[in-house]
Amino acid sequence: MLLLIGLAVSYIGLNFLVRWIYPRQLFPYRGSSYESLPGLITVKSGDGNEVAFIVQPSTESGASVLFYLHGNGEDIGTNADRFAWFNDQGYTVIALDYPGYGLTTGTPTGESVRTATLAVWEYARDEMQVAAEDTVVWGRSLGGAPATFLATQEKFRGLVLESTFRSVFAVANLPVPLLIAEPFPTESIIAEVPCPIFLFHGALDRTIPASHSQKLAEEAGDSAELFLFPEGEHNNLRFVGENEMIQVLNTLRRRDATSEVKQPH
Repeated sequence: MLLLIGLAVSYIGLNFLVRWIYPRQLFPYRGSSYESLPGLITVKSGDGNEVAFIVQPSTESGASVLFYLHGNGEDIGTNADRFAWFNDQGYTVIALDYPGYGLTTGTPTGESVRTATLAVWEYARDEMQVAAEDTVVWGRSLGGAPATFLATQEKFRGLVLESTFRSVFAVANLPVPLLIAEPFPTESIIAEVPCPIFLFHGALDRTIPASHSQKLAEEAGDSAELFLFPEGEHNNLRFVGENEMIQVLNTLRRRDATSEVKQPH
């Protein structure tokens, strides 16, 4: 009897830990690296948050669009070099901050991140005339989860997942099922993505093991292509995998793109 009580208390304690403490590990970033940025726009999401995002145009006419979802330890202000690199590959960049990140209001949760992502995409599509067929969705680390969610909503040009996880609970390696819902069930929805999927992961990644991308590629089936880099860690793939990333971007880029990204006034 005492054993059962002990197990029950442990189980309740584990649920408490995941529900109240683990989110602080999942969303560690606080504050903002910027007060303003070129091309900064805000839009209200369905849950009432003001979502900050930027539009950073490519200098090339008829450029494809890259819709970017960043990791959990950064904001759009810390990604200037990466966005410039995407511009150099012929892509106009649209990138947002999650609730509680940068100048976006609210509290980060799985649901609020998805709602913010959808709000920015709908604004880009409806107000800026960005076409899904001209748009590559790219998610890095945690950003792979909302990127995959978004890619289930419409048929985009392609989905790129960089160093991402199959689920939060799988990263935590929890021993038993919990009473709370998985905040980012990427593994269970990736088969619903109707566009080509490209996964990049480092074999030396100690933050999110490469087995996560391997499992996602398996679940996605024939629509997915996996790139594993022997020298890749969690934060260096753009350097050790640059040639392969450029190859994928060139494959996905539409030089006859119909989208003319209209800057809002």
